[in-house]
Amino acid sequence: MPGASSLLRRAFGVTVAVLALSALTSCSTGGDEATTSVFAVDVGDCLNDAGTDGEVDHVPVVDCDEAHDSEVYYEFDATGDMFPSDDDMAAQADEGCSTAFEDFVGVPYGESEYRYASYTPLLASWYEDGGKTISCVIFDPDGQTTGSLRGAGR
Repeated sequence: MPGASSLLRRAFGVTVAVLALSALTSCSTGGDEATTSVFAVDVGDCLNDAGTDGEVDHVPVVDCDEAHDSEVYYEFDATGDMFPSDDDMAAQADEGCSTAFEDFVGVPYGESEYRYASYTPLLASWYEDGGKTISCVIFDPDGQTTGSLRGAGR
C-alpha cells in the first residue's frame, strides 16, 4: 500500500497493530457511520472502534449523541528526534493519557469506572509522515456510552 503508515493501539498491556493510510478523508460505510483515517481523528470525536483489532486503516466516527465505544479526549506529540522503543512509546502514551484523564473526567484514573487506550505512531508514520501524534481515547469497559464523558466524575 503506497503511503501506508502504522499506528499501535495499546490498551492495558494488550497491544494490537493497526494499519493506517495517510489519507485524511472520510468515506461512507453504507450505514449511518462514516469512517475516518486514524490520522484524522480529533479531540471530541466519538468512535465505534471496539473490536478493531488487527489491521485497519479507518475508524468509524459517530455523533457523540449516538451510542459509541470510545471518545478521543486528548492528543499530544511523542517526544524525541529518533523513534522511541516500544516500551518508551508506551510509557509516553500512558503518562500523557493518564495525566489528562483526571482533567477530562473529573476524578483520578484509579477512582474512575472508565478506562483509556491510545493510538500511537509506529516507525513508518514517524519518519514518512512526521506523524508523532498520540491520541488518547476513553471508554466504558461495560459497553457503549451516549454523550461525552467529559466531566462524568466517575
